[in-house]
Amino acid sequence: MLKKLIYLCFVTIMLSSCGDDPFDPCAVIDCGLNGECLDGTCDCEDGYFGVNCEIFDPCFAIDCGDNGTCIDGTCDCEEGYYGDNCELIIKDRFVGTWSGIDCEGDNFELIIQPGATIVTLTIADELFGINANIINENNFYIPEQDFFVPTFEISIKVIGTGKILDNGMLEFDATITVDEEDPETCVSKLEKQ
Repeated sequence: MLKKLIYLCFVTIMLSSCGDDPFDPCAVIDCGLNGECLDGTCDCEDGYFGVNCEIFDPCFAIDCGDNGTCIDGTCDCEEGYYGDNCELIIKDRFVGTWSGIDCEGDNFELIIQPGATIVTLTIADELFGINANIINENNFYIPEQDFFVPTFEISIKVIGTGKILDNGMLEFDATITVDEEDPETCVSKLEKQ
């Protein structure tokens, strides 16, 4: 009988309690510093997960808004957006009036307007609009485009790039070919007005 009682007490200890000492389901669970054991399972603090709350989610406190996705703690912005939280529109950096001196020493004004999509621009000219494609928050390029100016009966071919420099100025590099003559390239540094 004593043997049965000892065995029963041992089984009871293992399953729940024997006397006043209840079995603690958290006694063998280690939730580290990032969680608390509740009924034998780790309840992890915000930003942590895993059986023992040992894994930190680097995107837990990162808000990329509607224009990006967090990857490894950094926002990966959708096309046309930039910034720590993808909150800025790239196009806005370029749109506006830029002024400076052209390659011949004359005052030069470049008017950049929004294009048809989030990643396009239109460079306004007195005679035509030149389309440009945004590469990133500092660069755009002008794919080769052909225009005919009926007033002067000439054909113009344009290609170029634009780059916002560290000082905030726009470096505008354009190559223009008129009526199949030798192309002329001009690089101007312009300031946003």
